[in-house]
Amino acid sequence: MLVSFWATIHNSAIYEDGILAKLQFIISYQVPEDLRLHYKHPVLDFRKDSLPQNVVLIIGESLTKHHCSLYGYDKPTNPLLSSLRDSSSLIVFKNVTSPGTSTVQSFKYFMGTHKISDKQDWYSGIVIPEIIEIAGYKSHWISNQAGRGMFDNVIRRYAELCSDYYFNGDSFTGLFAKTQYDEDLIRIVRDNILRDSCKVFTIVNLMGNHFDFNRRYPATFNRFKATDYPNNLSTQRQTLAEYDNSVLYNDSVVYELMKAFENEEAIVFYFPDHGLDLFYTSDDYAAHAKQTPESQKVGKEIPFVIYLTDRFRKRYPLMVERMQESVDKQFCTDDLIYTLMDIMNIRFHDNKDVAKYSLFR
Repeated sequence: MLVSFWATIHNSAIYEDGILAKLQFIISYQVPEDLRLHYKHPVLDFRKDSLPQNVVLIIGESLTKHHCSLYGYDKPTNPLLSSLRDSSSLIVFKNVTSPGTSTVQSFKYFMGTHKISDKQDWYSGIVIPEIIEIAGYKSHWISNQAGRGMFDNVIRRYAELCSDYYFNGDSFTGLFAKTQYDEDLIRIVRDNILRDSCKVFTIVNLMGNHFDFNRRYPATFNRFKATDYPNNLSTQRQTLAEYDNSVLYNDSVVYELMKAFENEEAIVFYFPDHGLDLFYTSDDYAAHAKQTPESQKVGKEIPFVIYLTDRFRKRYPLMVERMQESVDKQFCTDDLIYTLMDIMNIRFHDNKDVAKYSLFR
């Protein structure tokens, strides 16, 4: 039994960036009890009458751009988002990366001003929920991921900063875990969020394309089969089919979430926390990126799109133009806070970081 365990932990998919690596990463820094205790109370310059009515972040999970037909993949995995792009409602950004290759690592950078190069604690920077609270937004955090657990406590700390938060349940851990599909969140958004008459900032955190891939979609989305991948190794085909089915289902969920705001003044961002190394650097490896330059590179390459409703376009034509001119720019989501502030025309009173780091600079 001991020999079996030793062999297991040295399996590359588990050891290099699997259970043990995540455990080491979680233990390596303190999880504060309440992030409000670390608020920085920045002085902001903005006009309330210029703030968009609805700002929405849809945060996916483990989606590589290399399996998105929006980015040239040869399987039709994004039919609905492609239809939005073709109708000019969706802007597709081509050169976006994540700051990390695991969920917790990515969140602690894209949720605030903290940078990888900073020598301070990850929660020492200004965070997005504090900015939107100062601006006067009501904020919602709606998640299909777990609310408690070793890998979820950091994420929950951010959720607790919102006006309200809801976790749909633990859908991938636990002996008797029930599969809960991301479509559950569509109803919650439609029935609750759209009833608000005030300005609203909504964060929707999907289960997305998290392993096990075949648990991320209902049977009706079992479209791709192993036989559709004749040019791949036989040991890869079923995994690829299941992953692409999860991408196809994710496309439908993100589409419906975006369309829920169709008649509102709204801007909706979608991006995953990170990508995956899906047989790119090794014929037998499909998981979070390994600690090699090649694997880290592909593990950070992600899709990043923005949906704009007609009412948003009519009110902010110059901002829309700036977005369209920025589709080819190199951008890392660790600068997300500055891009959001730019969208809302919010600036720090004592510096010009928004203008410096926004995607639309």
